[in-house]
Amino acid sequence: TLNFSLSQENQDMDAFTGVRTSDGNNRLMNENERSQNSLSEKNSLTYNGYLTRRMNKPGRSISLRLSGDITENDGNSFLKSRTDIYQQGVLATSQLIDQMKDVRSNSNNLRGSLAYSEPITPQLSSSLSYEYTRSDARSINNSYNKDGNNHYNQLDQECSNDFDFNTVRNAVNLSLQYKIE
Repeated sequence: TLNFSLSQENQDMDAFTGVRTSDGNNRLMNENERSQNSLSEKNSLTYNGYLTRRMNKPGRSISLRLSGDITENDGNSFLKSRTDIYQQGVLATSQLIDQMKDVRSNSNNLRGSLAYSEPITPQLSSSLSYEYTRSDARSINNSYNKDGNNHYNQLDQECSNDFDFNTVRNAVNLSLQYKIE
């Protein structure tokens, strides 16, 4: 049995948040307004395969499974934020953020297993299997501030990140099954 699926989705999101914080005397401590507009595209491929072969002896079989997925995300986001900080209810400072965020991520996951089943008696059977899993993921989120010409091309290292996450798993399983009739 083989299954494949492909998908593509586009997402456009607008969000606005406004927050005010006061102290116990009801004096304003801070105030924040934030708007964010994002546009992204996601492409993915998923695959699954399963093969079982029964042997001459009833209950004896060998099975192979293979599955995985590949996903790519690509998008841009524009963040505008103003935070006013108050001391004793009086405006002390304001922080402005006006950034473009270039966000890219991809992942590649692979899973496979091989299993052998053997009857020992009419009531007792055993199974031995090996499983392999590998996951590779990468995410890059670059944040850019505006330059003197009003273009987003000044990389902000503090608000940017680049992650690689890779895992491999190997497992051997032995099971016994007893049938009560």
